Order: sequence, then structure tokens, then C-alpha cells
Amino acid sequence: MAIRTTSDSVKGLLLHNYDVINNPSLTPFIATASVLVDRISTAGLADTTLLELLERWLAAHYYAVSDPAYKQDQRDSSSGTYEGQTGYGLMSTRYGQQALALDTTGTLQKLAGKDAPGVVKISGHYVGKDLDNPARTETVWAQSARYY
Repeated sequence: MAIRTTSDSVKGLLLHNYDVINNPSLTPFIATASVLVDRISTAGLADTTLLELLERWLAAHYYAVSDPAYKQDQRDSSSGTYEGQTGYGLMSTRYGQQALALDTTGTLQKLAGKDAPGVVKISGHYVGKDLDNPARTETVWAQSARYY
């Protein structure tokens, strides 16, 4: 595992979304990102500058998942809304979205089992009346949607 980026570089992306008071270590997030970037480099991406950028954006994504940024903050009534949505993988943060855009090999999308970010796949199965056998009376339509 080759570490390509630094904590300071990741903090530079996070800006005001980084917890400067508690100053958490970014090492675990960089290490996780590095594993994925190693996979991308073995998929044929040799540009070291781009690999470092991918690692930086992925590390920022993993940090943002663990410590979501405020989308809206209201102090008087002590409420807040956080950025991102769970269950959307790299699409859940702006950092992950940028990493997907930077990955010219498509490896991140393949690892997530996705065809393309932002795609809605809808599949349906018709299980019901058999047109060749009108005696069958049950009609069932099953539909599912997955958001990427």
C-alpha cells in the first residue's frame, strides 16, 4: 500500500468541514482510500498526480461519511441538518462524487457494482396472466428501483 496524499492535503479539501477543535487523525481515512487507489493503479492508471488526487478526494469522502458536515444549522432551537445520505456510497458526499469523476478507469464504479453514478435502474418482472392460458387468473407485477 503506497500512501500518496497527506493529512494537510485532505484538510485542504475539507476546509470548514474538518473538526479543528478535536483535530481527529485522518490516517485511517487515507489508508482506506489508498487501498482503493492501489486497485485503480493496477487497472491501468499510471498518472501519479491523478492517483494522489483520487486518494485525497476518497479520504475526504470517508472522513465526511464519519463526520457529516452541516447542511443547515440553526442555533436558537439547536437543530441542524447534515449533508449526504446513507446508502448511496460514493454518491453520498461531494468528495465521493468528485472521486468518481476523477477515476478515468471506471474502477470505483465497477467496485461498487454500478454502471454510472446518478443512474436509476428500474427492473420489473411480470408474473401473471398467461396469454396462452387464459384460465390463469392471478396477475402480479413486481417492480424494484435502485438509485446510484
